[in-house]
Amino acid sequence: YDVAVKPGLNRMITSSFTPLRNYKKPLAQMDLKDFGSELVVWDFKNRQPLQVAKAGLAPLEVRWSLKPENNYGFTNCALDNSIWLFKGNGEGNYSFKKVADTGALPADLRQSPDDKYLYVSCFGDNLIQQWDVSDPEHLKLTSTVSPCVQPNMMHVTGDGKRMYVSNSLLSTLDHSGRFYVRLVHIGPDGLKVDPFFNID
Repeated sequence: YDVAVKPGLNRMITSSFTPLRNYKKPLAQMDLKDFGSELVVWDFKNRQPLQVAKAGLAPLEVRWSLKPENNYGFTNCALDNSIWLFKGNGEGNYSFKKVADTGALPADLRQSPDDKYLYVSCFGDNLIQQWDVSDPEHLKLTSTVSPCVQPNMMHVTGDGKRMYVSNSLLSTLDHSGRFYVRLVHIGPDGLKVDPFFNID
């Protein structure tokens, strides 16, 4: 589903979601046994898989820590309602462990530019969550906001002060008839929806 590269470490990680045959079906007809749960660690330059590991059901986004010296990152598992940590041990292998329970169906995962926070869109609960990841093995939920029905994709600006959120995930999953972009302000006291910004 996703591909994330850490060039300085010569590592790439890919995630799995579900095959085309499954996600074209309405949600009620999807086969839960036909979703992935694997993350694959690759030698990036040689394009060789080095390790296959299990995470929660339907891992989606893969996000390395933004700091060059850090050999870890996160993924959100949509059908496990969780965030998982992958972490290198210095000998070429990675450990994988669940580090947070999120709201329902975490669909997107974004980072603050200072690498302190992860933002998770909980499509099934109409929420955006802000997690403090200063200690990557012990995440802390610091703020929650509801910008729209079924929030999905997020974009955090380079200054870390604004987030644009769109809804709609797959036509087979969407139940909202309204689609739009909302603005969420990010400040010292957490997340706040801009009441005047609404593009349909």
